[in-house]
Amino acid sequence: MDYFHDDELQDRSYDSALMKRLLAYLRPYRKQVAASILLLLFVAVFQLAPPMLVKLAIDRYLNASAGLDASARHNGLVLISLVYGGVLLLGFAFSYLQIYIMSYI
Repeated sequence: MDYFHDDELQDRSYDSALMKRLLAYLRPYRKQVAASILLLLFVAVFQLAPPMLVKLAIDRYLNASAGLDASARHNGLVLISLVYGGVLLLGFAFSYLQIYIMSYI
């Protein structure tokens, strides 16, 4: 038994008239939509930063062949750890704001 009767909807391509009608509902919220898109870009950057920081910590401060003394390695790891924590906090804040604005819209 076929429960899906919307095959014709799947066959339709982009409908510009429908899109214009839907975008008209967003017109009063242009600033919020722009802010949400901008925040989404920041969220993407802050989600990509932690793995890069881990790579940096391993390559520069945990690798024995880096040629650093113990004090320099410790200071470097502390700095990377603080930056990592800041990146996580900022990523959370931007994600929260983006979700809040989208919920408002």
